[in-house]
Amino acid sequence: MALCVQVNQFGEIAEDTVNCDYSILDASEYADYLAYTTNAVSLADVFEIPESTELASAFELGFGLVMICYLSSWALGAVVNWFNPDHDRY
Repeated sequence: MALCVQVNQFGEIAEDTVNCDYSILDASEYADYLAYTTNAVSLADVFEIPESTELASAFELGFGLVMICYLSSWALGAVVNWFNPDHDRY
């Protein structure tokens, strides 16, 4: 486990659990930190072409969301305009 330390006014390192200015890591924690920071997304990963199943699901989601919004607003408008007296034929 990381050790919390603080540098005092004389430049000495003292363990402090309340005011943790720095953390001293052991070898396994440092290896985990390096593995976490080096697995960042690169520019090649950003422009990599995804699999066809991912593309299909993204298209279905985008198209379906737009169509649901459009059809819901059209249906609501049709119901609201049904009660509009300007559309009466009598």
